[in-house]
Amino acid sequence: MLNFGMRGHDFETNTIEDLIEKCKKHSVSYIQLVLKKSIFDFKEGAFSEDYATQIGNAFKKAGIKIPVLGCYIN
Repeated sequence: MLNFGMRGHDFETNTIEDLIEKCKKHSVSYIQLVLKKSIFDFKEGAFSEDYATQIGNAFKKAGIKIPVLGCYIN
């Protein structure tokens, strides 16, 4: 079985749920998750432990792993 990974921000999505659905549609097993770039409705400063847990649980339930969280932006 081939495991395919890609950058989450290569999909145009508005919500975590949209991103998960697109990953599943394209058989993506792993993503680089850059919230600011991947989720249109992400609000800077809104990140919390509860929000992180919610995101992690949603991806885990979908069987998608997040080996890279964040990135560097010049």
